Amino acid sequence: MSETAAQTITPPNPLAKAIPGGGPAKIDPNVLRQAEQAVEDLQGDYPSWAQKDIDSLRAAVEDAQKDPGVLPQAIAEIYKCALDLKGQGGGFGYDLITSIGDLLTKFMEEREAVSTRDFEIICAHVDAMQAVIRQDIKGDGDKIGNQIVDGLSELVLKED
Repeated sequence: MSETAAQTITPPNPLAKAIPGGGPAKIDPNVLRQAEQAVEDLQGDYPSWAQKDIDSLRAAVEDAQKDPGVLPQAIAEIYKCALDLKGQGGGFGYDLITSIGDLLTKFMEEREAVSTRDFEIICAHVDAMQAVIRQDIKGDGDKIGNQIVDGLSELVLKED
């Protein structure tokens, strides 16, 4: 067996050139301002978008409770809606929605069956998100937000 020396090759790092004002990844401040303005303009629409996802969550739960035959699709829909809410909430200033959505997605991960107790836990998350949107609670909700997240976390832990 012959010995071969190993050679280390370090690929170029194109991100090193992406400093503000230099390199091919230069960010135009005007484009950045326009993007920030677009996000700010959309913030007012977020509650109606979130409400649609919350309505879809409720519908999926109700469908699964009425007809166990649709349970796999309902679980997928619950997870998808929770993931959407989790992903969008913080970007529009609703960090509490993101926190609740995170708890719900973690609860739903790899779940193939849903018990009566599981439905209660899911509904508690949906009700919490509904309250956040109805009360227009932005940010993390301060003390009340912490109580909501702690309560939902405790509910999930009791389930296990």
